[in-house]
Amino acid sequence: MSLIKKHEITEKKLAANRENQKLCNAPVTDERRERIRAALRRLGYNVQAEEIAMRALGENPADFQELLEALWEEWNPASSLQEGVVIRLARSMWLANRADRSQEGAALRRAQSADRGRDNRMHARMMRLKMTAESLRSLARSVACWHYVTPVEDLDVMKKLHHEGVAGEMGEIAMDLFYQLQEPDTDKDGVSCW
Repeated sequence: MSLIKKHEITEKKLAANRENQKLCNAPVTDERRERIRAALRRLGYNVQAEEIAMRALGENPADFQELLEALWEEWNPASSLQEGVVIRLARSMWLANRADRSQEGAALRRAQSADRGRDNRMHARMMRLKMTAESLRSLARSVACWHYVTPVEDLDVMKKLHHEGVAGEMGEIAMDLFYQLQEPDTDKDGVSCW
C-alpha cells in the first residue's frame, strides 16, 4: 500500500489545462493593441513623433512596441492609472537602454580616437628618428674627410639635434666622432699603411 496518493489525469483535467495554457500564451490581440494606443493618446504621447525620433536614433519602434506589449501582458493594467505606470515603466526601461548604448558608443569612440592619436604620434616620432639618423650619418660623412674642420653647417645640425632633444647625448656623440678622426690610409691605431 502506497502512502502517496496519485492523482489521475482525466480528459476533463487535460482540457482545462489546455484552456489555461491558451489563456497564458494568448497572442497580442488587436483589442489589446488598440487599448495600448488609446492609453498612449490619453497620456499625451505622440506615437508617430516617437517613432520618427527612434528611427532617427537608429532604433526600431517595433522593439519598443514589443517591450510595451510584454509589460502590458505581464502587469495586465486594469485602470488608467495602472496603464500609465506600465507605459512609464516601458519608456523608462527603453530610455535606460538607450543611455547604456550611448555610453558604450561614446567610450568606443574615445578609445578609437586615442588609438588613432597614438598611431599619429608614433609615426611622427619614427619620422623624427629617421631624420636624426640621416643627420648623424651626414655628420659622420663630413668627419671622414682629410683634415676635417667643423663647418658652420655641421655645428648647426648638432645644435638642432640637441635642441630637439632627439640626441640628448650629442656632446658624447660629437666627442666620439672627433676622437675617431684618422688620416686616410691609416690603420685603427692611426699608423700610416705606406
